[in-house]
Amino acid sequence: MQTTIKQFDLYKQTAKEWIKKWGLASWEVHVMHMNNDMESLATCQADPPGRTALLTFTKYIGKNEGLTDERIKMAGFHETCELLLAPLVIACRDPKSREDELDSIRHGIIRRLEDVIFGDNP
Repeated sequence: MQTTIKQFDLYKQTAKEWIKKWGLASWEVHVMHMNNDMESLATCQADPPGRTALLTFTKYIGKNEGLTDERIKMAGFHETCELLLAPLVIACRDPKSREDELDSIRHGIIRRLEDVIFGDNP
């Protein structure tokens, strides 16, 4: 079944809200409604060194059954979490990464979470 523009707009709005909450304004993020050639409702492709990312919301899903607004919002949240974690994931996959680099990235993510959950960023 095809996903609708209304559903995509909800995904995009949710993603943009979480990008702002996570403090990822320095990233150039494109959100697109496109076939992602996967069975996923949504995807995140990130390039941490270039600080660019592509979040997709599929145009076609095998079943539209159960595609509620809550599920769409959760997909927007999930993909922005993928973006938040992308620098750590990339560094962990690089055999040349040093432990202090990983610690720095990890603590940066934790500080963002602390700020969103406990700080002045409701």
